[in-house]
Amino acid sequence: MPNHVLMVLEINRSLVFDENVKIKSLSGLVGAFKNTSSKLIHDAGFIAFKRKSSFHDHIIKDEKRM
Repeated sequence: MPNHVLMVLEINRSLVFDENVKIKSLSGLVGAFKNTSSKLIHDAGFIAFKRKSSFHDHIIKDEKRM
């Protein structure tokens, strides 16, 4: 079972045309993902599942760094 998740996120405000949509920060997005996934994991019966509150981020400036 993996003990980590890798993901690439692109936050591009120019693609949002609805003024009522609030764009979350990276920390807000990661927090929402972690909260939602933890709830789903617990609901699936894995009650002992615990997650770390911190995360590591890295800015990808070009495709060579992916």
